[in-house]
Amino acid sequence: MMGITASQTSFWNPKGGLPLQLINAEQAKALDVASEQLGVSTAQLMENAGRAVAAFLEARVDPKKGPIVFFIGKGNNGGDGLVAANQLAQKKYSVFLIQNEEDLKKNQSPLQTASYLVDALLGTGLKGDVQGWMESAIRCINDFQKQGKKVLAIDIPSGLSAQTGMPYGVAVKATTTLCLGFVKLGLVLCPGFEYAGSIECADIGIPKEATSGVTLPFHLLEPHHFISHFKRRPKDAHKKDFGHVLVVGGSATMPGAGFLASFGALRSGAGLVTYATTPEVYQKFDPDFAEVMVASVEKPADVLSLCEGKNAVVLGPGLGRESKRLAFAKELIAKIPLHMVIDADGLLAMTQRKEAILTPHPGEMAALLKISVPEVQANRVKVACEAAKIFESIVVLKGYRSLIAFPDGRLYVNPTGNPGMATAGMGDVLAGILGGFLAQGFSPESASLAGVYLHGLAGDMVVEEVGEKGLIASDVLRYMPKAIRLIEQAGNNESYPKSFQ
Repeated sequence: MMGITASQTSFWNPKGGLPLQLINAEQAKALDVASEQLGVSTAQLMENAGRAVAAFLEARVDPKKGPIVFFIGKGNNGGDGLVAANQLAQKKYSVFLIQNEEDLKKNQSPLQTASYLVDALLGTGLKGDVQGWMESAIRCINDFQKQGKKVLAIDIPSGLSAQTGMPYGVAVKATTTLCLGFVKLGLVLCPGFEYAGSIECADIGIPKEATSGVTLPFHLLEPHHFISHFKRRPKDAHKKDFGHVLVVGGSATMPGAGFLASFGALRSGAGLVTYATTPEVYQKFDPDFAEVMVASVEKPADVLSLCEGKNAVVLGPGLGRESKRLAFAKELIAKIPLHMVIDADGLLAMTQRKEAILTPHPGEMAALLKISVPEVQANRVKVACEAAKIFESIVVLKGYRSLIAFPDGRLYVNPTGNPGMATAGMGDVLAGILGGFLAQGFSPESASLAGVYLHGLAGDMVVEEVGEKGLIASDVLRYMPKAIRLIEQAGNNESYPKSFQ
């Protein structure tokens, strides 16, 4: 049985191995069908699931304590619960069942003395808002959870979407969720992780061959997705060995955004960075930014000439939204021949360009797709995947549990980062980090995965030292080398950094 915690920055197998696969409701159903075709019946999967639930509880509950109370629904989730209850009863545990439509008020006594509450009401197949008795049962579980009762959710907290992590009106707030076979996508998204509690995953006998015929594009981002890129530098290394990034941005009102991006590139390990900005910003150059080379540009042709000898371009931080600036950016997006990160105001000039890395926050994503911010937030996975397909580029949809979507349909959920990073300039730093990895020879895919993970990890390390409130973008810059060192050490020692939360 595998254990993870929804608030951790590093998950699952500390020595690597296969990536942590995430699935939604549709994929869970397809795997059940594939298993049946391979000779493993639904009844057998249910028996295995129930035994796994019973084993989880046996390891944590003293048989002499109060009853384990099961809330039993009508579907397969309820069947899993009944198998578990039967297993525990045979081992002399006190078990109490509250089944569909039973009077909740008459069952207050066993609930008051319960050692554990088990949510076996609803599974991944739920599509509409929870109503009637089910809603009352979920509210009953949550009331007792608030009083200190431990709650185990089987597979997924009842009422929670396996796709979006959003509650269907109301959802169980579990102490632990025991996933069956695979962790459900919604459990690691926001706000789903707040309902899941800690996450365990049990092998219930789904044949490995069942996955070969089912498209499984969702993953939890882990260091082993990119760790092979982090190796010790040779003793005779030269700055030009690690790439030259061109950052294009800045304006009279936002001169610092490009500098933050430039330092993001340097702190990611790039050897050289040039910041191409307006004459107004160029004249106000701050000697505190002495490591960054600065060039004054007025026309797209000026930038295109600067591309010679560069390895990657970051376009957009602090660029400005005036029509002239957006036309400037649009021409560059069409003509720059290098790998590009397009961020902030640059996104407002976005045209069709394959293989770029786009880094929108929800407001910028809404503008890109001409939808509202609530529509973006209601189904972030769907929106990110659609944008990646439309623009034929990698899309990093920023926010807590940032998403990295690829044009082929794959999507990674980033577990690092924290609310303290919701502050000015944080996206500029990320854009620079991504550009820095591109310049060092990372593929766009590896750069996006490594950059997003390490940006969040550095932020988590800052929080460990100083807390969330008052964290600023330059703090993350300061911790980037330490975050990278942890990953390098992990690669050498075959172990990953632990949670910093």
